[in-house]
Amino acid sequence: MKKRNLTLAVIPAVITAIVFIGVISLYLQLKSFKNSYLDEAENVLKIQAEQTLSAIIPIIEEKNFEKLQDYCQKFEKVPLRITVFSKDGKAIGESQTDDGNLGDHSDRPEFKDALVGNKETVVRYSATLNMEMIYYSLAFSAGKEEYVLRLSISTKSMSNFISHSKRNIFFAMVFGAALSLASMSYSYLKVRIPFDMFKKSAVEIANGNLEAEIYVPQSGILTELASAVSAMSNRLKQTIKTLTKQRNERDVIFNAMSEAILVASPDGKLSSWNKPASQIFGIKQSLRNAHIANCSSEELIKYVNDAFKNSRAPEREITYVCPDKKFTLLLRGVFLENNGSKNLLISITDLTNLRKLESFRSEFVANVSHEIKTPLTGILSASELLEDIASSPETSKCVKILKTQSQRLNSLVDDILSLSSLESASPSKYENFKTENLADIIRESIAICRDKASQKEVSLNLKECEDTETKCDRKLLEQAITNLIFNAIKYSQSKNVDISLSRSANNAKITVKDYGIGIAKEHAERIFERFYRVDKNRSRELGGTGLGLAIVKHVAWLHGGDASLKSEPKKGAEFSISIPIK
Repeated sequence: MKKRNLTLAVIPAVITAIVFIGVISLYLQLKSFKNSYLDEAENVLKIQAEQTLSAIIPIIEEKNFEKLQDYCQKFEKVPLRITVFSKDGKAIGESQTDDGNLGDHSDRPEFKDALVGNKETVVRYSATLNMEMIYYSLAFSAGKEEYVLRLSISTKSMSNFISHSKRNIFFAMVFGAALSLASMSYSYLKVRIPFDMFKKSAVEIANGNLEAEIYVPQSGILTELASAVSAMSNRLKQTIKTLTKQRNERDVIFNAMSEAILVASPDGKLSSWNKPASQIFGIKQSLRNAHIANCSSEELIKYVNDAFKNSRAPEREITYVCPDKKFTLLLRGVFLENNGSKNLLISITDLTNLRKLESFRSEFVANVSHEIKTPLTGILSASELLEDIASSPETSKCVKILKTQSQRLNSLVDDILSLSSLESASPSKYENFKTENLADIIRESIAICRDKASQKEVSLNLKECEDTETKCDRKLLEQAITNLIFNAIKYSQSKNVDISLSRSANNAKITVKDYGIGIAKEHAERIFERFYRVDKNRSRELGGTGLGLAIVKHVAWLHGGDASLKSEPKKGAEFSISIPIK
């Protein structure tokens, strides 16, 4: 009798222990679900941000904000919210409203973080949508202005699930306590059998098997508890179904991207890839433990290794050859950090068709230019012969015009060929430059221009010119600097043209300054465009082709730098080439 009483006394403790084990397991699962939801949401937002930027920047540069709003409205029925703000916090594009009128958002934390370069996600309550949202924002430049792109996903499903689950867990704890007290009045045989069956179901659920059937006795102290756990399990399954639906929607967006996406870890393992990546590299989407080596591209593997080694992932153009096709791919990388782990997201753009078109264009330009230069050479030779045998002033004048225009046409053809060659190249092609002294290149360029300067009685003054070594193409830089000096000589109204070389920690700046007529502000923004002339009649009289400054711009771009202009009318012009020091 004593032994039986002892057994009955132990039964409530055992039941309580099982209930609390189940509760703790469910709490742990809730935490895991929340972390997983936030991680997945962050990855979706970051990936979509890169895709969205490539689409909206050209639109914003056109100042076509109506078109920007139309683009954002395409995402109206997608659980992803997209908003584009100007630097002052005013919405200029919004996916959830027709006009994007959301008021001033300059005080929002995600907006402030974006302006200072912080790309962490922010979870807060949205007064506009009356719900908690996950926000990801980043600042970007379009034209000469700065903007902020904000993407967000609702946490409503996750919050509701957690709230309901906590309530149910509380009820489960209450029922467990009541059951422990009530079970003391029941005999061992009446309690033991349903208890064992319920325990088995609870353990299954605690181990993650939400499909396990909960045994609910028709009567007895376990009935209410088993019913509560069963209801909680059903709600949990429904919530997981909802989260799975949202994840599937994310996967649809992920796979609908035109660009291929890969996510690689430092050890080369691939955690994610979309359909375009699978089509290019032949990676089966059903494969669970894929590795970057599965892509069978040594250049891609090298890119990933270099990125993790140097903690930076610059744009790089690679060639990938598979059995039936040859691809030209542009790689862009961005690091994703989460809970101390660091992964590399690689956006891959297929440039194969574009490069073919560029090749056709270059070949066409070269062929046409060759066909023009052949008869042009004959015309020049004939004009020089006629110049020697001209018998009258009228004839000499005509021959001179013929010779001058033929020379100008010949220069134009040469510039077209140079520009075509520059446009068909990419910065990645020029990664293996030789180390050169920029000061020596400037001095050689000045020497080339001396005769032209002497003819116009212009003095070329080399100001500050510190010896600066960097990796560059000597011939291309010499061509660019010579073009700037010739321009300065042509348009200078004084007797001086100043050339200088200055440097900072990471950049070198080559400057050519004249004291001529200057360039108005409305022309300055377009001065580097092909065939753009401030004064068309004067430019032609001076013999310009209209391509010199465009060549300068492309040379700077191929070196990873830029060309710029500072000028005011009647105060001269200051052209600069800035290139990184490597």
